[in-house]
Amino acid sequence: MQDSQQKALNDQQEQFAEEVGKQIGRLRGEYDAKVLAVGQELNEQLAAAVLEKEVLEARVKALAEQLTLAERALADLEKQHDEQLTVLKQRHKQQLEDLEGRHERRKWRRGVRVRWLSCGN
Repeated sequence: MQDSQQKALNDQQEQFAEEVGKQIGRLRGEYDAKVLAVGQELNEQLAAAVLEKEVLEARVKALAEQLTLAERALADLEKQHDEQLTVLKQRHKQQLEDLEGRHERRKWRRGVRVRWLSCGN
């Protein structure tokens, strides 16, 4: 009887080991599936982040180019403004010299006229 009990115990242990093995296999499969799913999700998130990074880099590059163009345009405007200001200063200086010359000639004419009139003419 002991043999039959031993055999029954062995059969029971074998059945238990098979059942545990099946559960371990099932759990390993579930674990692998979850790891794979998480890995795919992380890969998708990484791909999205890389794409977003590339988009942002392209935008930064475009903005940097726009800034460079704006700086050049501003420098050109400043140059034009300086040139216009120089021309205006030269015109005003010439006009002032012309007015001073006219004033001096009028002053001289008045002086001559006053002297001429004071001489009795």
